[in-house]
Amino acid sequence: MSTNTNSLKTQEPVSYWKLRGLLIVASLVILIVSYQVGFNANLSPSEANSLIQDNTSYLSTLKGLPSLDSKVLRIFLDEYSVVLACNTPFLGPSLSIYLAYASGTLDKAYMISGNVSSFQVDIPPYVNYIESFTLILATAEGLLLSYIYARKKKITYSETISILLLQASLIFLVASIVATLI
Repeated sequence: MSTNTNSLKTQEPVSYWKLRGLLIVASLVILIVSYQVGFNANLSPSEANSLIQDNTSYLSTLKGLPSLDSKVLRIFLDEYSVVLACNTPFLGPSLSIYLAYASGTLDKAYMISGNVSSFQVDIPPYVNYIESFTLILATAEGLLLSYIYARKKKITYSETISILLLQASLIFLVASIVATLI
């Protein structure tokens, strides 16, 4: 019995790239379904206006920042802190699902009100694709870390750090593009 325990302690970390790939596909499906549920939610016009006002006040805050650098930094910090939270084991994937749901609800609110923000119109679609891909990566990593910690398996930190750096790079790219459009 003790030899079995020792062999577990000296076990080499396993690469999880194949599992990550499967979890990315699963995360894509989960987040699309969550977005659709949010978009199909019943919203009253007053609820829609409330959501739009919250979004508009955030955009006004960003527009009021004095320089392009401060806008990029603010957007990056706001978005990357959320992405980092989505990478956490157990709770992170739940947060990702909620974010996709809230995004669908906000899009529905704009559709109900007929009030399309000029800010939303000016953002190229590829920015939304990059943000969505980053959220999918974060969800998959959160699911993978949940699996690893639940099963008490060894983790290769270099893989997780590389995924986090990729996410940071993508969010910085998004922040730079959005800040120039504000």
